Amino acid sequence: MRRVSKTDKNFVPAALAGLLLVLSFSAGAHAQLSYAGIFRAGSGASGAWVGREWPDFLKQWQAFEKQGLRMVDFETYTEGGKRLWAGIFAPGTYTPAAYIGKEWPDFLKQWQAFEKQGYRIIDFETWTDGGKRVYGGIFAPGTYTPAAYIGKEWPDFLKQWQAFEKQGYRIFDFETYTEGGKRLYAGIFKPGTYAPAAYIGKPWPDFLAHWQGFEKQGYRMRDFETYVDGGQRLYAGIFEPGNDAHGAWIGVDWESFISQWHSFEKSGLRLTDLEVYEGSCSNNCANSVVMPACPDDPNCSYNYGVTATATHCEGAPGTCKAPSPGDVVWYRWPVDIDGGKRYVRHSALQFSDKIFTLPFKPNAVSSHNGWRYGDGTWHHAIDYSASGSKTFQVAAAAPGKVIHIGWDLWSGNTIVVSHDAGGVKDAYRTIYMHLRNGADKDCDTAWNKTVPWMASVADLADELSDYKSYLNASGCKKNKADRNLKSDNWGTNESIDMSLLGKPVSAGQVLAWSGQTGPGGGRDKNGAVNTHLHIFWAHRDPTNKLWYFFDPYGIYGKPECYPSGITDPLSNVACARYPIAFKGGKPQFP
Repeated sequence: MRRVSKTDKNFVPAALAGLLLVLSFSAGAHAQLSYAGIFRAGSGASGAWVGREWPDFLKQWQAFEKQGLRMVDFETYTEGGKRLWAGIFAPGTYTPAAYIGKEWPDFLKQWQAFEKQGYRIIDFETWTDGGKRVYGGIFAPGTYTPAAYIGKEWPDFLKQWQAFEKQGYRIFDFETYTEGGKRLYAGIFKPGTYAPAAYIGKPWPDFLAHWQGFEKQGYRMRDFETYVDGGQRLYAGIFEPGNDAHGAWIGVDWESFISQWHSFEKSGLRLTDLEVYEGSCSNNCANSVVMPACPDDPNCSYNYGVTATATHCEGAPGTCKAPSPGDVVWYRWPVDIDGGKRYVRHSALQFSDKIFTLPFKPNAVSSHNGWRYGDGTWHHAIDYSASGSKTFQVAAAAPGKVIHIGWDLWSGNTIVVSHDAGGVKDAYRTIYMHLRNGADKDCDTAWNKTVPWMASVADLADELSDYKSYLNASGCKKNKADRNLKSDNWGTNESIDMSLLGKPVSAGQVLAWSGQTGPGGGRDKNGAVNTHLHIFWAHRDPTNKLWYFFDPYGIYGKPECYPSGITDPLSNVACARYPIAFKGGKPQFP
């Protein structure tokens, strides 16, 4: 089992094999919920229907049955005051049987009737609805003598569990819930001769360690549960012998879960157990890596091309060939589009290196935004600003090598620094934008490079009009004789030391001064000051060697999702759902 994230209990065990045949699932945009799934090797069609109200859920359930799929696992939970349903389906030809949402006497009577008809319960759930405790069960044909123990406190439950094991039974479905202020337990058992294995009610680090131990002994997770007891989230697992390929994805938001689910399916794994439970990340901060499709283009994305040079290319420094005019190095958003659906590219966002510091010195910056702007639109970077939109010195965020200094047509003066990490050359890059390089020079470049380029792109007509208005309002007239550059917008003598190109830099070494060069830096018609550092953080995905944006805070949210203080710790930030790339796991000064 390989742990891939400390911040969100995500891990991917074992080898994967096989090909996707059918995956059917659907869900709305969930928030404030966490998802956990257990995956096992499988082939053939599979189906799932997640996060639906009952009429829609029942309709799809019936449709799946007509397609030869049978429900093997179901969940129910509430979100936004609505009860939602989820089901996992696998191939089957038997006549299906289920009884859902009934009070105990009625449910028990039907359970007993099903058993007389040769059915055995394969999934048991209980919940409260309208102030009443109700029960649900999925049944499949079986001939063994059944065994179950429902709604008992732990000492009594454990005693009966041990008694069942002596009689040759093994637990395969486990539930726990509270009733009348007491924690109760339920278990479904079937005949088995293997040595039993289970680990119940432990905190994550302890539970994970035992899970890994069981896998080394040749066991696979059969049933997974998580619940809160005494104010602490606990975990439970039931295991059975197995040597098949397997996987798990635990404690993530919907966006991350379906992305890994999609990946597992393509690798020949099928979801066998799903858990949905209340998470700790707010509505506004979860499910926020993936930008939705544009209204007029389902394949639209956020990829940014920076001019390629003899020192700046897709490959590592020293491997660049002379570029052709117009060549760029693409820095991509961390998303895959497959069959019209959008999935988080986990391979780009999962890493263990913590090498970065803040790209400025103490007392230089007063605020920053995030992966998304305050209005919810996507940013894919961090903007740092000083009080009063004053300029500040921009510093290297980690030791590295300057591989590009140049004017970006949209983002103005730009510096790219390559960073080695973990024995990997050029593993990360930081891209610093909107920098200042002399007021007159920057004004000239705006008129001589950016304005003609914008004029050649039909879709930028409105932006060009705004940008010209901004240039004029800030004193940057096209005719040099008419200029009266406003220092708050253009600075004075701040410039980039061009001799840095190709040289190593240390963390905290000054690279330039923040500004608002380029239309991406500021194009307010009235010449408003918008001095800031726009910094892209990029990781070379080891699976395809391409560059992808990432958030070093691990949050991928709107500004409100980040700590208020510049150097506040991230360890207790509920929405730091992905790896944190800052040294020591917190933003700190170089």
